[in-house]
Amino acid sequence: MPSDARFKLKTTMAQRLAAELTQSIIRGDHPAGSPLRETELAARYGVSRHVVREVVRTLAADGL
Repeated sequence: MPSDARFKLKTTMAQRLAAELTQSIIRGDHPAGSPLRETELAARYGVSRHVVREVVRTLAADGL
């Protein structure tokens, strides 16, 4: 797989995970201040810990 295709796939996974986690936070599944464990989220959503880390950083920067 060409490197640009992997980047697009990773971005898509990160975007999907960000959307799902945002909805989960809004629903109250993850109350404010509760830890988001990388390994648990990676396993639950079938993504790498790197993707989880990227998404959590983005959500934190957005105030979630």
